[in-house]
Amino acid sequence: MSRFTDDFKLIPVDEYMPATARELLRHLGVLDGARVDQMAAVERFVVQRRADLRPSLVSSLRRSGFAEALGHVA
Repeated sequence: MSRFTDDFKLIPVDEYMPATARELLRHLGVLDGARVDQMAAVERFVVQRRADLRPSLVSSLRRSGFAEALGHVA
């Protein structure tokens, strides 16, 4: 293997799945935004990626006060 070869695989932005609520808010660009904006962004993300949500993300969102945005996710 060449020393100029990368060993890691890059993940496309649309396939990225954060592990925590803070990572998700950063990814969505609302980390420092108003709570209303954060909730709306999280709700949109959950609706679009419901089948792919990591258990760690679901748990972190609940602990961070975003349980309402999760709806009926297990």
